[in-house]
Amino acid sequence: MEKIGKYQIIAMTILFMIGSTPLYELGIDAKQVVMLAGMIAGSLLLYVYLYIQNRNSNLSLPRILNQHLGKYLGSFITIAYIVYFSYESMRNTREFSDIINISFLPSTPLYILILLMVVLSGYAVSKGIEVFFRVVEFMLPFTLIGYILIIIMFIGSNIIHLERLMPILENGILPVLRASLPEVISFPFGQIVVFLMFWSHLDDKKTLSKASVSAYIFVGIFLLLFNILNLAILDPSITSISTFPLLRSVRLIQIANFLERLDPLIIMLIYIGIFVKMT
Repeated sequence: MEKIGKYQIIAMTILFMIGSTPLYELGIDAKQVVMLAGMIAGSLLLYVYLYIQNRNSNLSLPRILNQHLGKYLGSFITIAYIVYFSYESMRNTREFSDIINISFLPSTPLYILILLMVVLSGYAVSKGIEVFFRVVEFMLPFTLIGYILIIIMFIGSNIIHLERLMPILENGILPVLRASLPEVISFPFGQIVVFLMFWSHLDDKKTLSKASVSAYIFVGIFLLLFNILNLAILDPSITSISTFPLLRSVRLIQIANFLERLDPLIIMLIYIGIFVKMT
């Protein structure tokens, strides 16, 4: 059996959950609070998944289902999960190809962009879990540095207006609950169910819960920060009608009439997340 380390699990969790999520503004009706509520509610799902894995430490999701639900029902639910994972992968591929096609390469046939992504992902799959997790571990620092640079440039461009975040909970708690249940829980926090396929490969099972929870908290704070930045830069009224609020925010960066039009940087960062998620 292929083995993966604690830091590889952390890196994979972070990049998988980030994916293309920063590109969108989730739960715009409830402003910045909804991401926090979704993170808290999603942590309950994480606890359930970790409990299941810790009780079946050497089994992957299909074997867990077959062992506890029987051959036929377990196989049926396994097939349902395969369809779900395939759908999510295809949707991620199509969404990112649309972004590239609309924003940068309008003359390039869409199927060419999709084909390139599928070939790269297929090659990564062919190399196995251990190699792919090592690649993700290598990409994580560069991805985080890229996002940190974007935040620094947001600050340097003086386009952040925190007063646009007010008022908080202006319509009460119900809009937050409606937006976070199930929208934000299912995307992105609920998708961590896919890790039930990989946690059994961890070489030190005792570190599973600590590594997964620490990565989950980091991603929650990260996504909350970018939700807040989009709202503070664009204003909720503009954010709510923007297809890709983060891309629009990045286009506003202008430092010394020299550093501007950083769309390729954010697209590269989003691609890393999409590549990890679809693979």
